[in-house]
Amino acid sequence: METGGNHLPGAVWEKVAASIETDGAMRAIMDAAHMGIVIIHRDSHVIVEANRLALDLIGIAKSELVGRRCHQFICPTEMGCCPITDLGQSVDRSERILITPRGERIPILKSVSECRVGGVCYLVECFLDLTERKSVEETLDRMRHQHDQILESIEEGVVSFDREGKVTFLNAAAETLLGFAHGELLGQLWHLAFHRGGLSGPAPADTACPILDVARTGRSLHLCTFFTSRPGTPLPVEVVAAPLRHGSQITGVVMVFQDCTALRATEEQLRQSDLRFQRMVESLTSYIFTVHLERGKPVQTSHGAGCLTVTGYSPEELHADPLLWIKMVHPEDRDEVLAHAQNVLAGRTIQPVEHRLLHKCGETRWVRNTPVVHRGPDGVITQYAGLVADITDRKRASEQILQMNAELERRVRDRTIQLQTANEELERLARELAEARQLEIRTGFEIQKILLLGTPPRKLGWAKVAATTIPTLGIDGDFYDFFVHRRTTFDLLFGDVMGKGIPAALVGAAAKSQFQRSLLRLTAQRLPGQLPALEEVVGRVHAEMTPNLEKLERFLSLHFARFDQRRRGLELINCGHTYPLHRHGSTGACSLIETGQAPIGLNARETYRPTFVPFQAGDVFLFYSDGVTDSRSPAGEFFGVPRLQKMLEEYEAAEETLQGFIDRVVATVLAFSHEVEPSDDLSLLAVAITRGSTGILPAMKV
Repeated sequence: METGGNHLPGAVWEKVAASIETDGAMRAIMDAAHMGIVIIHRDSHVIVEANRLALDLIGIAKSELVGRRCHQFICPTEMGCCPITDLGQSVDRSERILITPRGERIPILKSVSECRVGGVCYLVECFLDLTERKSVEETLDRMRHQHDQILESIEEGVVSFDREGKVTFLNAAAETLLGFAHGELLGQLWHLAFHRGGLSGPAPADTACPILDVARTGRSLHLCTFFTSRPGTPLPVEVVAAPLRHGSQITGVVMVFQDCTALRATEEQLRQSDLRFQRMVESLTSYIFTVHLERGKPVQTSHGAGCLTVTGYSPEELHADPLLWIKMVHPEDRDEVLAHAQNVLAGRTIQPVEHRLLHKCGETRWVRNTPVVHRGPDGVITQYAGLVADITDRKRASEQILQMNAELERRVRDRTIQLQTANEELERLARELAEARQLEIRTGFEIQKILLLGTPPRKLGWAKVAATTIPTLGIDGDFYDFFVHRRTTFDLLFGDVMGKGIPAALVGAAAKSQFQRSLLRLTAQRLPGQLPALEEVVGRVHAEMTPNLEKLERFLSLHFARFDQRRRGLELINCGHTYPLHRHGSTGACSLIETGQAPIGLNARETYRPTFVPFQAGDVFLFYSDGVTDSRSPAGEFFGVPRLQKMLEEYEAAEETLQGFIDRVVATVLAFSHEVEPSDDLSLLAVAITRGSTGILPAMKV
């Protein structure tokens, strides 16, 4: 037995060890403790005993530990610098470092006490491994940082206050919109600060406020109101407020608001547009025709000179062909016009009739025919005249206004849903911060379900759309959405974010929201019926998102496409995504649309240009994520584009629905990879052209 160097004289530590070993109860107590216990001789700092948990944590056999000095072995301090014996410190639940023989430094929570046995003084060290707790704390700090970044990057103002109405949080957008310096509103009564008169304004006699009532009633609220910005200027805002809860207890209110100035300007533009259309209706071209009767039968018809502008036919042409007046009526409206004429001849009280006619140039126009009956002294109808007014522009204007109103209502409704969803997401994040290990999966599924995947349009009449996404157990950034502008035109967004997890999903949601916002703002700047070009929308999204994407070290690959029935074609901008497949209905052949540019966020100087692809009835377009073609078999073989291309070529629209086809593709990919659930997101989106400009494809199943 060694007695010098780093070892204690054998007689001493053997005596202590033997006493513990012979005391079976003491050994059982030490080994049953839920912490590491090491007993050290106080004067020599030699380890004389350790329980099983301490040996497992240090990673060494008992025979190799007992008899060694603790300095520079399991304790990082040098001889003569012991915090207990040399520096006179007390160690009680202090965070320290434990060194293993492999040189690992393990964070521990340590307590040291002295005891005397048989006249010998020992140090009893008790410690707990803090490695897992440290990892959880780092994860929570990182998630809090990401949460703060999200709140600071969105354009909507976010404010929270307690039950007394005192501000507890504002993001940067809220401070900017309201004109206050950073942190200036914290602790202030928000209702007095910017809902009623400003910080220096008098307290209102009536403190009832619908937003404050949210804390009392526990019911969410959506309204349009006015806030007062720092210069004292009224700020029109749209507000969504919801209660903050801790368990069943309401602790305050969170409020999301956005500036409605641009929306109000759009409403004023619509009102002015309506006035312009009204003036157009009042100045429409018209003409008068007269029908002379004898014994109740038409014998002569004359037409005013204005008929040439309205119908394209001169009075001479109409006189030369007595039936031309009914021939130029649209076939679907002829029965109604003939019945109207018969009612006039029968002397019945009739109202003006609006119908379509075929202009000589081939254009279909709308007219309003207002009849006036003339009777002789005996009360018999001798002639009747009709005022024919061209109301084509009024009809089109009315249809555009209805479409614009419907679109505006849809956007407001969608935006309300998005704001409510965002508010629910903030509440959910606040509740689940403590659940660090489960937070990512739960949050991701909600995000992918609510924010990332749009609903395919169902009532286009000339095209069918089907889409599906099979997510992994983790969360990726695949997303898609649709924007229907009118029955003949819709836009398609299909993309993926570099990376995985919640950050990728949140970036995908932000990208989808940015496209919606950019498309809305650019459309509002156009005349009614005009749409912004694809390169304008993508360029704006690229310019606004690239600085933040560079900070996050991420980029977006996506397709932004516009399907236009009138142009019989597809415009496509491919930002670094996979090449779409195009199945030609006339031949059944399938080709790649090989066009592409840099992903969004990769090169700030990148400019984007669209590619035009013509289509006809029976064509099918297939968009897919790299998770489809990159799926591997157990032997390591890729599923690849050729297999996907062959499946599309063999697709028979008359025998299988479009949704059934993409579901079959997913099943084939999973069977190929021998996986029940994919290792990467599988996203597919298909568009089938069921009707061109001339007819409907009769046999296609949907």
